Amino acid sequence: MSLKTKDLLILVGLLFIAAVLFLFSLSLIAITFLLFSLLAIQFIHYRRLQRQAKNALIETKKNQENFYKQTESFTNIVKVLPLIAPLPSLRHFAVSPDLAKILVDKIIEKQPKQILECGSGVSSLIMGYALKLNKQGSLISLESDEECYSKNQHEIKKHQLEGVVSLIHAPLKPIKIEDKEWQWYDTAFYQSLETIDLLFVDGPFFKTQSLARYPALPLLFDKLSPNAIIVVDDMIRPDEQQIVQKWLKQFPQLKASTFPTEKGTVVLYK
Repeated sequence: MSLKTKDLLILVGLLFIAAVLFLFSLSLIAITFLLFSLLAIQFIHYRRLQRQAKNALIETKKNQENFYKQTESFTNIVKVLPLIAPLPSLRHFAVSPDLAKILVDKIIEKQPKQILECGSGVSSLIMGYALKLNKQGSLISLESDEECYSKNQHEIKKHQLEGVVSLIHAPLKPIKIEDKEWQWYDTAFYQSLETIDLLFVDGPFFKTQSLARYPALPLLFDKLSPNAIIVVDDMIRPDEQQIVQKWLKQFPQLKASTFPTEKGTVVLYK
């Protein structure tokens, strides 16, 4: 039974008592009703404050735990990667530190030769540094937004990652998959890719259309190497959850591992 339901039952009970007292004395019931009503209102208000305080405490604890987790992940990244300049902010739309750490760990573990990233950003720098640490591999990052492309290209140059990271301005174009039209990165920019060892799906922007990132696997699955992994960000959103479920049905040979990151992460592999 919810607290709100209990409050209502208590108020009904008080009104019932007042009604019984009314049978004995009109003046008594007037005073009693007033007193009990005031007490009931105060009690309900107290219970509401109690609930708000409890929820605030839970939220504060959750935020503290997340802050510690993100700080710990960022500290580990900075210790591992051979940074030559400060990284841009890893907040808001950027990749979160906990996911960034997963990307670094997977790149070091799997030693991919070719990474394809859908949607550029600070993740491009982090993966570029990880490849540099491996002393092998390259990253192609697709960016549809011209302003983001210019900004991220400047960051890549500042971090001296041009030899590892290739940022491509790939505007979204209509493409048909199973008789449905989607807005996706111009395929001309990555058709020459023979194999992909790591696919990072973090674009296009989710407001482009419903299930905006769905085309990634239908269009790129045949290019995945036998040991390739697919990393999907923003799994806290219903769209991304639905996309991954569709992929798992369409490609039953795939398996999924879920990571409780700040925005939710799934890693798919064969």
